[in-house]
Amino acid sequence: MNCFIRLDTQQFPFYEGDIRLEHPEISEELTGDSFPVPNGYARLQVTPQPAFDADTQILNPMEVENINGVWRIKWTFRDLTPVEIESLRKAKENFDASLNKPSITVPEGTQEVLDAEPTPSESGVITESDLLNNAEINVVPMNP
Repeated sequence: MNCFIRLDTQQFPFYEGDIRLEHPEISEELTGDSFPVPNGYARLQVTPQPAFDADTQILNPMEVENINGVWRIKWTFRDLTPVEIESLRKAKENFDASLNKPSITVPEGTQEVLDAEPTPSESGVITESDLLNNAEINVVPMNP
């Protein structure tokens, strides 16, 4: 996959499809190494992400650097603050909880909000009806 940088602004990444939007004259048959680099752009070498701890750090492709005519992504990372770590923990916890509970959105006035866990029917199998009867219902206002 080709990746490009716009030299005047140092914006990145641009891909072949992005370049074709600005330069529709570039043939669809040209791709990879045969893809021409238009004036004002350069190929950008995507460097591997460095190792980091996703629970306590954040990684960003912040800058690019030109080393001997080769443009490369320069990765930076920083430690998350205690507030960011706690926010991330809560978001993961809420996401995990949402995976275990079905949710249905209905127009306002058609169903009251239920907060029950699905329970299996007498056969011991949770059926579609069980899910619908015990799902958390998200009531949204109707537009007039």
